Amino acid sequence: MKKFSKKARLIFVSLIIFLCLLIPIEQIHHYNYGHYFSYGFHIDVKSEYGYIGIPGQTQMYSGQFTNFSILPVKFVACDYVSDTLSDETDYPYGLQKWNSSANSWETIFAIESEEYCQPMLTHGGGNHIVSKWILPIESIQVVSPEATGARDTFRKGDQARFLVFRDVSSGNAWNTAIISETFVIEDDVIKDDYSPSLRIQH
Repeated sequence: MKKFSKKARLIFVSLIIFLCLLIPIEQIHHYNYGHYFSYGFHIDVKSEYGYIGIPGQTQMYSGQFTNFSILPVKFVACDYVSDTLSDETDYPYGLQKWNSSANSWETIFAIESEEYCQPMLTHGGGNHIVSKWILPIESIQVVSPEATGARDTFRKGDQARFLVFRDVSSGNAWNTAIISETFVIEDDVIKDDYSPSLRIQH
C-alpha cells in the first residue's frame, strides 16, 4: 500500500509539472498561430512570402509538426542529398482541397508507398528510407515550403490542408495520417502563363 501511494504521488507530481510546462507553451502557440492545441499530434501551416517566378504567386506554405503528447512518436522519412549537396529530409505527405459542392475534402495527391523516396532529377542522390523519433514537445518541419496556390486545381480563397503519413508501407498510410490545420490560398495565380508541373516546391 505504501509503495502504491509513493507511485501515485510521483505520477501526480509529474502531471503537475507537465501542466505547468504546457500552459506557457499553449500561450506561445496561440500567439504564433492564433489558436490553441489539444493533446496529441498537431500540424500547423506556415505561410511566408516567397516568389519563385510564377505569375501571381507570392506565398510559400509549409507544415510544422509538434508532438503535444507525453510519448515519442515514430515517422518514416527519406534522407537524401540535395542538388546543392546538402543533407535533407523529406516526409511523406498529401494535399487536400475543400469541395464546397460535395461538402467534403478532395484529395489532390498523396504519397504512395511505391513512389516514396525514389531518386529525383532535382536531388543529388543517396536516397534512403529512415525512421525518425519525435520527442514530446519537439517540433519539426514535415512539409517543405511549396507554392500550393500555383497548383492547377487551386484558386485564391480556396481552403486546403496537408496530410502527413507516419508510415507508408502497403495499406498503412491512411491509417497513420495526421491532418494539418486548414489554410486559405492567398495567391491569385495567372494559370495560363505557366506550366503547373514546374517549380511548385522551392
